[in-house]
Amino acid sequence: MIDTLLKFWPAGFAVMNLFGLWVMWSLRHTFVSRGDLEALRAELSKAQKATADRAEESVKAVRAEVAEVRDDVENVREALGRTATHAEMAELQRTLAAVGGDVKELRATVQGMGAAVAGVAENLNMLIKHHVERGR
Repeated sequence: MIDTLLKFWPAGFAVMNLFGLWVMWSLRHTFVSRGDLEALRAELSKAQKATADRAEESVKAVRAEVAEVRDDVENVREALGRTATHAEMAELQRTLAAVGGDVKELRATVQGMGAAVAGVAENLNMLIKHHVERGR
């Protein structure tokens, strides 16, 4: 076996070299050249910078909207602080009910006074009529 190996080693070595050359040739077509790699890297860097700039603008816009919402929430809190409490509303309701009762009483009093004034007006008209007829 060693004799056969020693006899055909140049042919085996040549086949192995050819195989190695074929592998390196195949890999040359598989891998990217440095120039193409640098161009791709530069393009990706520009795209990444543009994306970062857009993201930064979006973050600024979101922060501005959050600040606006905070201001709106603060305004709502201030408005709620100025509104009446339950106890104040109950007191207002009681006061309005009392005023309503007073108005009803005054209406009855005014109606009664109206009837009395109507009676006085009738008596006055009779007196005037009597004096006018007598004075003729």
